[in-house]
Order: sequence, then structure tokens, then C-alpha cells
Amino acid sequence: MKKLGLTGKQKIWAIEMILIILIAMTAFLNFQMDDEIYYDIYKFEESAEEADYTNGVLTIHGESPLKEDALISRMPAIHLGKGSYTLELDHQGDTDFEAVMKDGDEVIKTWVIPSSETLTRIPFSLDDDRYDLVIDYLYPGSGTVTLKHAYLRADFCFWTDSIYFGIVLIMTVLFIGHWMRKKDFLSKPLSEQWIPIALFLFFIFINYPDYSDLFITGKDMNFHLARVEGMMHELRAGQFPVQLYTQANEGKGMIGSMYPSLFLYIPACLRLFGVSLSTAFKTLVVLINLGTIVSAWYSAKRITGRDTHALLTTLVYSTMSYRIFCLYTREVIGEALAMVFVPLIIAGLYEMIEGDKKQWWMLAVGMSGVMASHILSIIMWIVVCVFFCLVYAPKCIKEGRVAAFLLSAAVFTGLSLFTIVPFIYYYLSDIDTAASLAVRDFSNMAIFPAQLFMVTQGDGYSWGTRGQSTGYYHEGSLNIGFTGIICLVIGILFILCKKEKDETERYLVLMYVTGAFALFMATTWFPWQTLQKFSMIDRVISMFQFPIRFQQVAESLIVFSGTIMCVRLHELSKYRKAVMIALVVFGIFSSCLAIDSICTAKEDFITAFSPDTGDHFPPDYVPSGYNENGFSKEAESETAQISDYYKKDSKVTFTYTADDDSDILVPVTFYKGYHAYLTAEDLSVRETGVEAGESGMLKVRVPAGEDVKVVIKYEQPKIFYVSAIVSLISVVMLFFTYRKFR
Repeated sequence: MKKLGLTGKQKIWAIEMILIILIAMTAFLNFQMDDEIYYDIYKFEESAEEADYTNGVLTIHGESPLKEDALISRMPAIHLGKGSYTLELDHQGDTDFEAVMKDGDEVIKTWVIPSSETLTRIPFSLDDDRYDLVIDYLYPGSGTVTLKHAYLRADFCFWTDSIYFGIVLIMTVLFIGHWMRKKDFLSKPLSEQWIPIALFLFFIFINYPDYSDLFITGKDMNFHLARVEGMMHELRAGQFPVQLYTQANEGKGMIGSMYPSLFLYIPACLRLFGVSLSTAFKTLVVLINLGTIVSAWYSAKRITGRDTHALLTTLVYSTMSYRIFCLYTREVIGEALAMVFVPLIIAGLYEMIEGDKKQWWMLAVGMSGVMASHILSIIMWIVVCVFFCLVYAPKCIKEGRVAAFLLSAAVFTGLSLFTIVPFIYYYLSDIDTAASLAVRDFSNMAIFPAQLFMVTQGDGYSWGTRGQSTGYYHEGSLNIGFTGIICLVIGILFILCKKEKDETERYLVLMYVTGAFALFMATTWFPWQTLQKFSMIDRVISMFQFPIRFQQVAESLIVFSGTIMCVRLHELSKYRKAVMIALVVFGIFSSCLAIDSICTAKEDFITAFSPDTGDHFPPDYVPSGYNENGFSKEAESETAQISDYYKKDSKVTFTYTADDDSDILVPVTFYKGYHAYLTAEDLSVRETGVEAGESGMLKVRVPAGEDVKVVIKYEQPKIFYVSAIVSLISVVMLFFTYRKFR
């Protein structure tokens, strides 16, 4: 390019165009294959014992003892999205036989495969995603049937992943090119170029488990995948905001308001555009890593004022052992999302107490982000904020900082109303908020202090202490990592060696001590067993389920305070560069150990076609007395006759005839918000009462009548919409406030 005499900006344009052309060509070629034969699992391996299966060809001979409608072969289950498809069956024989498509126990279609053909094409359409789709081939009772191969084609494409990847990569190239031209990046010296390059390369590295057609799952991940699918279905059905997953638990329904789900709209919307579930969720994981890097960088830069120091804190925080543990080992996406915003809370508290109080918005945004991610995390960070405010109350009153705290709290409340209001509404309703969630052996789920300092990552699969009597055999990555240990040591040196401390350094010491105490709370040395003897304390701490949750607060405060102490401790001046390099190298090395152990130990992987990804809801937040085994398949009543039962999304319809007032049990989990309406020829539309019935089913109270139609549907309370509007207004106001004070 030097020979062409191009300027720096022209070079960027040229590289940009070359990359866009390459990406477009690759995406187009992949897209051309997206509707092609899907053959990997369409083989006849799951077949009757009487079958002759040789070289992939299955034959049932005429003398076979198989009876009529006996199973010849079953295609393994797959997940297919809404759309039109063609099944091509390569077969041969002297008798017709049947092919039956099923989703679980539901028969979708039945076809007769004629013996007069050797290649039969069967077009079919799905009006919704199917998660356990199988095709059974049934024996007619006599004759010879040979199945050679089955092919499945999509009329458009199975998934729009190739299109999506192409668009995302092109937009990324355009964004980076625009940024480089705006900053005149190529004209800057290497001393100013290396930090953005380092951050970009680190971002590429931290996402490497996602660079595969396979997606690691298991533990809590299946639950979050089901939430995404549930949200996608409700958005498609017109429910917004999504408060109830009506398709969950085999159509019984499950409340969604008790788990913050703002950021799940991202993969759910991608699913609406045909992106596969694995790719949609991997997108969220990548965005979590990106958000963490941006948040940590911005927050550390506000505190330190130095790019190099901010880079150190960003790399160490992003590779923090507990963050990797939440994101890849235990797959608690709520906590991983919360840790995107934790740096803003740390920096926001610093600005409110020691820095520029006009930056109150940082604390509001950080707290709101955690609130929209994970309820238990926000409780912990509220406690931390209250503690810091009490410690610095005299200083804040003297310097007139109280108003800024009140403003930040008000904006946090406004931003979070869309999460808070539905949560409180259902938390106070007649649902069981503790039976499934509270862990009665809370103290036994604490970790041994020895585990904090373990170098290896265990088997990458287990994650909790199995009780103090069993030791830590087969434990996962519960350590604080090399970086956590180094930061702990730096904090001790800082406290002991630095005699004269300014106000910022005293604030760092408070951060460090608070983090160390939270780490102590995560271990078996903390007197949890004694505290659990007090019923009120036991009820509160049991809802946290595991003491290891305190590691989020502990490691975040220790890492932020430790890395900043490293650059402010003069006694380390001779060794500072070595310590900083060690922090970065050990952080990356430890995260490699953790992620590699996960990738090699997990047995649960999903692809775009993996079945059973839409219904993994545990019985959390269900009505008192809930028993899924007590649910019937259709509406039932002891005194009324019921017909024409039909359920679609959140709407249930049926007709009844009854001589007296009757109770009708509907196999839908009862939650507040369901309403029932009656219509008949001699009866105007009117509402009737609904309540929780036997086993947690919805019970409808109906009057006597003949051929009365009942329509049951879920309707969100108006206060939910009001709270969402208030939160939206708060976002707009905060945006203009940020523009004013940035």
C-alpha cells in the first residue's frame, strides 16, 4: 500500500472493503448450503432387532415376525424451527408402509409411502418450533421394506445463522473502520496503538469456547435456554413485556417475572428472525464479555486516570475466577450479566464519595443493570452501598453529597420499576417462594478455605462443596485464581507498608477489607451453622442458596482495590512492572485452565438441531401445593360436562354444560393475571372467577348453563405497563443527563 501512496484513512478504507468482500462471499457460500441435505442423524440406526442393517441400509424381510404397525426404525429426535421442509426417502419394497412424524407424544403427520416409488418426496410445514421431532417408520404386517437413506431439506434455510454472521461481521468491520478513521489510528505512535489492540485481542481470546458449532450446556444453562425459547414464543404470540412462559412445563406455564429477563430479549429477538438457539445464546455470551471489558475499562479509567492502569484492571477483572466460573462452569447467566455492571457500581461509589458527585449516574446505571440481571446480586450490592454510605456519612453530609446519593437512588428506582413491580406483585401473591429455592443445608454448601488457593480447576463439571464430610473430591473452579491471591497479598502489603494514606487510598483499604470479609463469608470458617439456628436469619440466608455467591462481591472488590493499590504502592516501584505482567499472565493462564477443563469435561453439547432445548424449567415459584403429576390432560369437573377443549399460547377455550354451579379444573398453572370469560346464545360476555385449585391447577367457577363457551387468557395488570413506561422515561432522561455531564 506504500507504493500506492495511500494515506492512513485511505488504507483503512481499502482494508475495510477487502474484509467486507471476503465476509460477504463466505456468508453467501455458507448460505447456499443452509437449505441443503441435513443427513447426520437421518440414518436408520435406531431400528427393530429383526431388521437387517448393513452398510447403512435397513431391510425388513417378508418372513419377519414383526406385526402390523410395529416400529421398523425411528429417526433420532431433532429441533426444527417454524417453516416449510421436504423429507426425501430413498426406499424400496413390495408393500406400502407408513411414516409418522411426532413431537413427543403428539402425532403431527402421517404419510403412506407407496411401494411403487423408490424416492418419495414429502413436503410438510411446521407452524411453530418443534423440540422433540421424530419420524417413525411402521411395518405394514407383511412384505419386504428396505430403507436406504432419508434426506431433509428446508424450503428456505434451516436457520439464518450464515446471514446473521455475515451481517454482524460486516457491521463490526464498518464500526472499527469508522472508529479508526475518526481517531486517525494509523497515524498515531505505537505507544498509543497497543492498548486498543491489546483489548481487541483479549476480547477475541476470552470468547474462544464459542468458536464452534457446538455449544457447551448443562447445569443452569438448559434453564436459561428454555427461558429464551419461552420468551420467543410469547413475543411471537403478542405478549410484551413477557411475564409468563405459557408453553413451559409441557404447556402448564411458568412465571417469568421472578427472574430478571431484560437481556434475554436479545437472543429471543434473534430467534424470531430464524437464528438458531445455540447461535442466539452464544451471541449473549459474547456480549456479556464485551460489556464486561467496556464497563471495567471505563470504570477503572475513572478511578485511576491512566490507560495502562485501566488496562491492567480490565484484564484482571475480566479473567476473574468467579466470573469465568459463573459464565462457563456453572452457567449462571444472571450473575454473569450482573458482573457486567459491578465495575460501574464500584466506580460510581468512588465518584460519589471521593470524586465528582456529578457522576451520580454511574451508580444508578450500575445498580439498575445488576437489578435487571440478578435479584440476589442486587441485594448484596445494596448492602455494600449502604455500608459504604454509613462509613462515609459524616464526609458526605459535610461535602453536600447526600443529594447526589438520593438522586442516584431515585433514578435507579425509576430505571428498575419494570423489573421491581412484577417481581413484588408475584412475590406477594399466593405462590411458594421458598420450597424449591431455599437450600436447607446452606452451611454445608460453603467452600473450604483450601479450595480458594487450589491451582488446578478440578474436573470442570462439579462446582459446589458436597458437604464437609466428603471433602473436595471432584470439585470445580471455586478458587480465587493466581490473580486473586496476588491481589490479596498486595492489599496486605499496602495496609502494612503505606503509613501515610490519602482519602482515595483509605477508600481502597475499605474496599479491600469489605471484599476480604465477603470472601470469609463464602467459606466454612464463617459461623453459618450457628447463625442458621436463628429462624429469622435462616429464612433470609437460605434464599441465597449457596455461600459461594459472596465470592462475586469478594473478588470484585479485591481485584479492583488490589490492582489500583499495585500502582499506588511506592514500595513496589522496583517490581511494579513485573507484578503487573504477572497479574495479566496469570489471569489469562488461569482462565485458560478453567475454560479448557470445562470444554473437555462437559458431555452436554447442543447444536442448532439439538432436541429438548425448550422445556427445562424447574418448579420454582409455583402455587402452594403444586404437583405436576396431579395435572390432567384436559379440563375436568365432577359436575359439568366439558367438550371442545383447546389451548393455544396463553388462551384456553372449551365448552361446558352444567345443571348447577360448578368448579372446572384447567391443566394450566394458576397465576394472578388469568381471567375467564363466559359466552352463550342467551348470555352476554361476562367474567367469572378464577383461583388456584388442586395441585396448583387453575380453577374456574362457572354457573349452570348449556353449551356455554369459556375463554381463559392471561392479561397483564395495567401497573406493569405503567412501570415499563416510567422506566423508559427514566432511560431517556438519563441519556440526556449523561450527555450533559460526560
